[in-house]
Amino acid sequence: MAWQKLTTSSSLGSETEFNTDNYTSNKFQQIMMHSLSAPGGYDKVGFNNNTNTVYAQRTSVDGLADATSVSRPFNDVNVSDATTPVFVVMYLINITGEEKLAIGFQIQQLTAGATTAPQRIEMAWKFVPSPDADVTSVDYYNSGSNNYVADSNITVIGTD
Repeated sequence: MAWQKLTTSSSLGSETEFNTDNYTSNKFQQIMMHSLSAPGGYDKVGFNNNTNTVYAQRTSVDGLADATSVSRPFNDVNVSDATTPVFVVMYLINITGEEKLAIGFQIQQLTAGATTAPQRIEMAWKFVPSPDADVTSVDYYNSGSNNYVADSNITVIGTD
């Protein structure tokens, strides 16, 4: 089982959304997103430019009680208004004819320095497009009106 880089995309610093190019579908995908500093608003992730209400999510912040969101037009990657760097690692199972399931982990810097612990967010998602479609692109949105910082990044690796 060899993993290969499927795609990468970086923000130019002049947009509130940036996306990957379309890539060849793999059954197993690891998606890494790094926002150098979110511009205000919530970071969100979607697949295949699909903004229909085909996403559901469960989230826990710093180990507290779960929160759920269903029939969403995209996933809330970040449950707080991030103004500091955010790093997300997501694992996605992408089998044709099945719901696409993902788990993810996020760390947010919060206050700079070793005297403040970072924020930890654990997430689980479902992507249920109709008709069924394999995940072949990743979209990163911000609900605010400011632009992403240049060099914020999405990288996807995969294997079958």
